[in-house]
Amino acid sequence: MYQIVVRYPHLLHTFATDLLVHDFGLLTSLHAPARFVIENGVSRWSGARLVPMGGGQFSVGGNQLKFTFDKDGKATLAETVDSDGEVRRFVPEVAWAPTAADLASFKGDWFSEEAGATISFVVEGDKAFLKQRPATSLPLQPLYKDHFDAQGYVVWFTRDKNGKVNDMHAGASRMRDMLFTRVK
Repeated sequence: MYQIVVRYPHLLHTFATDLLVHDFGLLTSLHAPARFVIENGVSRWSGARLVPMGGGQFSVGGNQLKFTFDKDGKATLAETVDSDGEVRRFVPEVAWAPTAADLASFKGDWFSEEAGATISFVVEGDKAFLKQRPATSLPLQPLYKDHFDAQGYVVWFTRDKNGKVNDMHAGASRMRDMLFTRVK
């Protein structure tokens, strides 16, 4: 593997386009997705503007960001380093458009012992929601296989050895993995 080097800021758009061509737009780190996009000619990492730092590194917010590519130029890794020196590694994921059968496999009521709460996974047409009585309804946006964005939360499902959905999980910035088991 080698690290891409962008020495000239005016080449950032070319670099960014190359990342997108190689399906590197959606990345994940322990169920924490990040998205690389170009909006109005500006490269962004999860909404924050990328600033070239030289040597293949970028500044994004208070973090540094570095991409790694294989010998064929395919992106294989992104790493962020925060101000405390914590490194988070992100690997590419393929965006997912669940089928009606995929969504149906998640339907039901899910209980969390930790939260002492039951949440329902509901499908309305081709849209999915997490609902909790009396009035909470969170629309779910598919991210990558078995993973959804739910207004700041990441919701994902695990499967048993036969491929059947067995657990639901939820995570956010300070809540890494809240387990829900299907009750109905």
